[in-house]
Amino acid sequence: MLTRTTTRIPAGTRRQAPTGLVLAAAALLALLTGCSSSDNPTTASESTTTAGMTSAAAPDRDPTVTTTTTDGSPQVSVTDHTGKKSLVEFFSPSRNIACAVSTVDTEMPVGARCDISQKTWKAPAKPTDCEFDWGQALTLDAKAGFECVSDAAVNAQDAPVLEYGQGVKLKTITCVSANSGITCTNSATGHGFSVSREKYSLF
Repeated sequence: MLTRTTTRIPAGTRRQAPTGLVLAAAALLALLTGCSSSDNPTTASESTTTAGMTSAAAPDRDPTVTTTTTDGSPQVSVTDHTGKKSLVEFFSPSRNIACAVSTVDTEMPVGARCDISQKTWKAPAKPTDCEFDWGQALTLDAKAGFECVSDAAVNAQDAPVLEYGQGVKLKTITCVSANSGITCTNSATGHGFSVSREKYSLF
């Protein structure tokens, strides 16, 4: 007959786990904790790097460049017809003004005349001795002024257009075309005139 020996553990007393099992469990827990903590920094690092690459790849806007001239005034190209022609005719780009610069039939060595078709300004009062047209013809020889006329400054309708920024010269008279109108000046006397649809001036 076999005899069984039973050992009772008093109430409130905990059974102690074998020392070997405790050490093994602690080692496994440390290994799992180390792997888990090492994964998180790698993910954060990759996320930061990706964000940096995305920011660097964003294209920059092209800057707007504005170019201006030194004084804002346009350059003028003047063609000198002195010694080559006795008459130079031209129209303004709008063909509202027709001009002629001539050395023929003038009291002075050279004279200029511009006729304007449409205008919003009013010419000086018509002289009592003027029997023809008045107020549309401006002339320049030694001085500038209006003239009583019965003809046209330019007879040829195929006369060239004097583009803006262009000018013609015959002896001492130079006429220049601009957005502001036609200006003719006599360098020998300093006198001249400017004329456009909106205004005129004598100087």
